[in-house]
Amino acid sequence: PLRCPPSRFLSSHKHPLGGTSFVNDRFGYEFSGVCQSPFSNFRNFPIWLTMTESKAYIYQPAGNVIVEGPDTAHFLQGQFSRDLRVPNGSLVYGLWLDAKGKIKADSFLLKESENRFRAISYFSPTSFLQENLENRIIMDEVVTHSRYGPAAGISLWGEAIELGLEFLKIDRPELERFSVGPSGVAFWGRRSEEPNLEIIVDANEKEVQGILNSLDNKN
Repeated sequence: PLRCPPSRFLSSHKHPLGGTSFVNDRFGYEFSGVCQSPFSNFRNFPIWLTMTESKAYIYQPAGNVIVEGPDTAHFLQGQFSRDLRVPNGSLVYGLWLDAKGKIKADSFLLKESENRFRAISYFSPTSFLQENLENRIIMDEVVTHSRYGPAAGISLWGEAIELGLEFLKIDRPELERFSVGPSGVAFWGRRSEEPNLEIIVDANEKEVQGILNSLDNKN
């Protein structure tokens, strides 16, 4: 189970989203969650870290799929709503379409190379993204597979953006680009009008707790 923040700095009350909310009297941020919930299911365990001028939200991306092979770029262009004739390292957000042009899902698409793309979605499941693509493969030299091991998404706002990038040793990405670090990838998200950074990390419980501790210690 997740350990709660240090009790000497906290006062607690019931949070409207469920579980217990901890108000940090030292740094002025709120940490909410269910301290005894297992970390095996991030989607059912949202964690908010709301400081005076920054905010962080830890979640599990619903979709996280690799598409690769010699025909990948040409194949994906026929399924995706955005132009994929962009440089390597580019990020595009768009819609996945079926054979009739009907919208089936949405995702970010990270172009790692001409022959390898990564689809990351807030809400569209990995299984659905894979099935939709594999049903369209005929003679194309393309394969799809889900990312191996656990993955966590971290949405950041305000001062937490620089703190998160520094902690994970990832360069600040340019608009419509992504940056890669030792344990994750960062790109600009779509959660709000305010600038919002997404970091997807190959995470376990210890690493996620370390991120929270890092933000705590640096404030």
